Amino acid sequence: MVTDASKGSDPVSVVRYAEKLFKASQKDNNAFDRVFCVFDKDQHGNYDAAVQMLSKGNSKFTAITSVLVLSIGLSCTLTIPRSLSRLPLPLLPN
Repeated sequence: MVTDASKGSDPVSVVRYAEKLFKASQKDNNAFDRVFCVFDKDQHGNYDAAVQMLSKGNSKFTAITSVLVLSIGLSCTLTIPRSLSRLPLPLLPN
């Protein structure tokens, strides 16, 4: 894992820095097998551009992304209403 805050933490900066490191590894005849760019959407205006850059670029690059809305949606979905928590356990699915 490589991080360098001085290169920027927005998604496009993460992708560009990963591309730079990948090219340097190729010049050294020590190319990476795979490159994973990890970033979240937050308030970054260039999130979609970074995802698009990775989808159209080198197949060795993969985006690992998170979107806060999805995380909140999943936690809300898993909440059991108080009225259902009083049901006998055999009624709950196995």
